[in-house]
Amino acid sequence: MIGSPSVTVLVTTYNRKAEIGCCLDSVLRQDYPCEVLVLDDASSDGTMEYVHEHYPQVRIDRVEKNVGLIGQRTRGGQLATGDIVISIDDDIELMANDTVSRVVAAFDAPDIAAVTFPSIDVRKGPRVLSDPPSDDRRYATAEYRGGVVAMRRDVFNRLGGYDARLYRQGEEMDLAIRLYAAGYVVAMAQATPVHHYEAPHPMKSTAVYYRARNTMLFCWWRLPWRSIPLYVVVRTWNLLKLGLRIGFPLTTLRGIAAGHWLGLTDLASRQAPSQKVFKTFEWLRRGGPQPLDEVRRRLA
Repeated sequence: MIGSPSVTVLVTTYNRKAEIGCCLDSVLRQDYPCEVLVLDDASSDGTMEYVHEHYPQVRIDRVEKNVGLIGQRTRGGQLATGDIVISIDDDIELMANDTVSRVVAAFDAPDIAAVTFPSIDVRKGPRVLSDPPSDDRRYATAEYRGGVVAMRRDVFNRLGGYDARLYRQGEEMDLAIRLYAAGYVVAMAQATPVHHYEAPHPMKSTAVYYRARNTMLFCWWRLPWRSIPLYVVVRTWNLLKLGLRIGFPLTTLRGIAAGHWLGLTDLASRQAPSQKVFKTFEWLRRGGPQPLDEVRRRLA
């Protein structure tokens, strides 16, 4: 990307009047100029009014009916004006003033369509997520978190953003493999870890259902034909074991069945990568981040 790309920081929110100020304050302290776009998902606690009153420099877009996090992030790509869209959740705090600068600097080659950056789930412990293995090399990954990632806006929109049918689970991996299939990579940025203040929540049957369902959809829609049989068997077995362990075996079975049904009755939705791309993606998914030059060599 030639010159200094423009940036939109996209903050998706729903009923977070008490928390969103910390997030926005940290964004507005950044040393890189950026548009700040808040997408309010039909909040009922006065979140939009609070942002409008206390942050007049922030652009706000509100929907009257809740469309969900995935839908809002895709809308954000369409509404943003920046070349790079940095997507964060409303319970994220950028702990350093150069986070945006470091993320933008990581887009140093045209094949880098997405950049993930380090984060800490503060309420779960000190573990740093999405942290590059070392400082002396660039790394690529198959996995990222939708609340701490940056995308080239044109690529994100051209691929259609997130698949809204993957409600609650699996949308990041789905978009990641589509990026790799389109000739791009997901890189990792060296940056001070952002803090994520996610509130603890119990496991719910809906999350279990959609995890099983969307895993099967991934099999039918994103895998080369020759890889589907083994992948389906292994993933089904792993899902059933997980369902038994957490006490939701029937919910897991229903999700698996629903995924097979929708996947097989809508094969027009298949956008499967080549076998070479899929093998590289699986190597990254199973083995974790790998040197960017080695990933490029495997994809060439």
